[in-house]
Amino acid sequence: MSGNAATATSATHDEVSLVDMAVVFVRGWKVALFVFVGVLLASALVAWWLPTQYTYSSVYQMAEDMAKPQPKFVEEDEERERGLEASEGVLNKTRLYYQPQAIREMLKQQGLGSLPFNVTLTQPEDTLLLVLKSEVAPSQRNNVKVLHQRILQAVAAHQNKQYERVHGLFSKKVASLDESIEKLRGDDGANTGQVLVKYQEEQVKASTRLEGLRKGRIEQLASPSESATSLNPLVILVGGAMFGLLLAMTSVFVGHFIKQVSQRLKETA
Repeated sequence: MSGNAATATSATHDEVSLVDMAVVFVRGWKVALFVFVGVLLASALVAWWLPTQYTYSSVYQMAEDMAKPQPKFVEEDEERERGLEASEGVLNKTRLYYQPQAIREMLKQQGLGSLPFNVTLTQPEDTLLLVLKSEVAPSQRNNVKVLHQRILQAVAAHQNKQYERVHGLFSKKVASLDESIEKLRGDDGANTGQVLVKYQEEQVKASTRLEGLRKGRIEQLASPSESATSLNPLVILVGGAMFGLLLAMTSVFVGHFIKQVSQRLKETA
């Protein structure tokens, strides 16, 4: 009986009620207040030091060939963007060559070891657009603008060469067909009419290709987003207050637990 009574007494002694927890928390209010204020001050410092950032975007419209013949496997009612070059090829060249080269040049000129901001390059689906984005503080906007411009100007320089090549090719073809048509108009041969019609059709096609050519161009350069992309200081403060309250309560009970364990060890020593 005495053993059972001792066990019951021990179990009762080990039970912790809500009242006991409240008493522990009230006794440790100084620790809780210290932890809560410390976390809140740390959150305020983070909110104050954290720079306001915006997303700066640049957009490049690739060179177009609007009269370019569609591949045979494409259905008539299917809409496709017709670039002078394949958009995937322009994207890969920019990502693998023009962008790294522009970054190296900028780092060398400014004596930097690494770029102080990120640069992401995308090509939206079903478009002939290249999009550059960088998330930085307003103080870095000029650097972002310079880098974006270097990258896109390198792309434009390459595309302009392709444009001049294709434009020159079809210009010569149109001029050559004009000359041939003029000669045929003075010829009375048996097949002259058929040949003349064929040349005129080719001339229309070549002229249409010339009219459909468009140079690549920078549509937008380092344009900022309408709202900041960094965390709102108020959100940081509210989050810090909630975390501070949780940590304060935990600290009180952990401290009480350590104190009780230490006392029990002394009693059983």
